[in-house]
Amino acid sequence: MIDQMSYEPLPSRQSCANEVVNNLYYKKYLHTAPYNIHLMEHDKLMNKALAFIIEENPQYSLAAWHMGGCDDFENKMIQWLSKRIVARRKIKGIIKTLRLLYMIYRSLVEKMYAIGGIFETEADVKWNPLLYNGYDLPKPPNVIKN
Repeated sequence: MIDQMSYEPLPSRQSCANEVVNNLYYKKYLHTAPYNIHLMEHDKLMNKALAFIIEENPQYSLAAWHMGGCDDFENKMIQWLSKRIVARRKIKGIIKTLRLLYMIYRSLVEKMYAIGGIFETEADVKWNPLLYNGYDLPKPPNVIKN
């Protein structure tokens, strides 16, 4: 039967992409983390598989497609998914780092501009000539209440 299928041409690009995506849905390890293929939209997977097929422009017969051509494109899709996962992890790491730096910045600004903080004491010394010369401010007189 395969020798007769070798005379048949390759199916259309759309049906090849559909077969690749359907085969990916039935792979067991793609259903768990970190891949979890069900979180992606079907159209996005179809478009990427179709882009791979159009880029490569395979000249297989139908028998060659079933014997190994489809598996080649499945492996390309799995590599694309793993690169996408690595990129998403890097982006998440950058976002977490920026969030941590922002929290450190906010706490530092709060300490600096708080009452009695670094900025206030430096500004007092700089702008108040009595404190700049090392003098203490005079204490207010005791007010006697009647």
